[in-house]
Amino acid sequence: AHTADLALLDVEDANFWKDMAPLKLGALPRLYENVVCLGFSFPGENACVTRGIVSRVDTMSYVRGAEELLVLQVDSAVNSGNSGGPALDDSGCVAGVAFSSYAGSADNIGYVIPTAIVHNVLNDYLSLLSTIHQAAKKKKKLRWAGLCNLGLGVQTCENPAFRKRKQMSLDQTGVCINRVARLGCGHAAGICVGDIL
Repeated sequence: AHTADLALLDVEDANFWKDMAPLKLGALPRLYENVVCLGFSFPGENACVTRGIVSRVDTMSYVRGAEELLVLQVDSAVNSGNSGGPALDDSGCVAGVAFSSYAGSADNIGYVIPTAIVHNVLNDYLSLLSTIHQAAKKKKKLRWAGLCNLGLGVQTCENPAFRKRKQMSLDQTGVCINRVARLGCGHAAGICVGDIL
């Protein structure tokens, strides 16, 4: 799943999974909820654990030039090599998969692919499982269909002056539609420029 920057790995030795309990996928965490990022940062051979909070829920491209997808920004350091490790919530459930750190002048800003995207990739994989095995036997490459694109351009409604102009209450948030592709699903659903979602 190139667009989602996720890969599924297969371990041939069945003993690898012996006595191992799977982690449960949790829900999308709210702002200021705790997260713990696990991984094996480089350099090193031991597990790395960093703790922080969800500081923003937004969208961004996981891969250069790809569609913008849901992302969690965390103030837990996502160190080099942590990519692919789980980000856990307070109940020990997976809130997402760590995948990036900010390389600019800011410290301790990391990004996590939320479980909603992980669920989508896993569900697509499971629904295509027999097709995948047939393609593997024939040594054919199989292309992932990708994630749904509604054909919408959006602007966040976080600015108080913007919310006031759109007659939104102070506690309301969302996105304002600023572009609708005529052949997209959003247009077919009746979404118009200026709508607030």
